[in-house]
Amino acid sequence: MSRRIKYPAVDENHKLVSAVMKDVYGAFFEYGAWYANYRRHKIVAIDTSKHGGSMLDWIVLVDKAALFIEIKMPEKRDTLTDGERYFFANSRAHRFVITTKQEFVDLLTNVMELK
Repeated sequence: MSRRIKYPAVDENHKLVSAVMKDVYGAFFEYGAWYANYRRHKIVAIDTSKHGGSMLDWIVLVDKAALFIEIKMPEKRDTLTDGERYFFANSRAHRFVITTKQEFVDLLTNVMELK
């Protein structure tokens, strides 16, 4: 008998990335990801929050940069799960904790300015 996989619930604040992608960058949702072409930059945002474990909530690709993003409520910015702490401690990837839409916009703006 096979068991049905139970995915963790998605917190309401995880929608901030998709809202910014749509409202700020004019992104469209297709094939499980948000896609945008913004001022000659290609942006792809993939919601990975249902994976749980040590996987962070979003993977965002900006041109050739990959950003791993954990979404937290502002008052819980410093409360990572054991899996999230493991990812932050053992990954050399670009990883961030984001609490607001403006932080996400600022992060992408900074990455695009590096190009």
